[in-house]
Amino acid sequence: MNLSLIIVTFAALATPLLLARLKISTLPTAVAEIAVGIILGKSLLNIVKTGVFLNFLATLGVVLLIFLSGMEIDFSLFKKGNQPQTPLAKKQAAQANNYSPLKLAIQAYGAVIISAIGLALLFKWSGLYQNFWLAAILFATIALGVVIAALKEKELLNNRFGQTLLLIAVLGEVIPMLALTAFASIYAGHAQHLWLILLLFIAAAFLFRRFQAFFDFFTKNQ
Repeated sequence: MNLSLIIVTFAALATPLLLARLKISTLPTAVAEIAVGIILGKSLLNIVKTGVFLNFLATLGVVLLIFLSGMEIDFSLFKKGNQPQTPLAKKQAAQANNYSPLKLAIQAYGAVIISAIGLALLFKWSGLYQNFWLAAILFATIALGVVIAALKEKELLNNRFGQTLLLIAVLGEVIPMLALTAFASIYAGHAQHLWLILLLFIAAAFLFRRFQAFFDFFTKNQ
């Protein structure tokens, strides 16, 4: 078996155990694992060597992460439930539902995009990095894996605050990914194939609507 794979597996297992042993609860496990990866990787000790198998696992992990993050979104929080009957219950419900997680997430990520554009302009003006579009995409990217791991660790995915943060992270992962795909296609001279991305989203929306009853049944019985 690949020695690098054994080291990575052991480090991924030992890191959360070490944090629990040292009673470090303020640092998310995902952040600690990233730090361990930096230490073991080519940036410092250069113990772990990337290969075909590790690259495959990394790609598979990203795909599963994006899929699972979609499953963690609680769409019931976006719907208005039955109205409470007592005045006190109505007041408490109004205070709890005074904002929409989706609307707030879109506004927050809109602010992220504006900040990313400003930073990209600053980098280009200062001469630090000349490719404005690529810099803007990179600055607008949010590490979904770190966010969702921290939310699950702190058990925040079952309330509106956690769902709002999750939606911001999802937008910060999906939108830059699509933008980067378009950027690469345009610079590679394959801009005529960008319509395939739109076709993929149309197909996904159709399949979701077609099999929505199945997903509702699965959600009720999980």
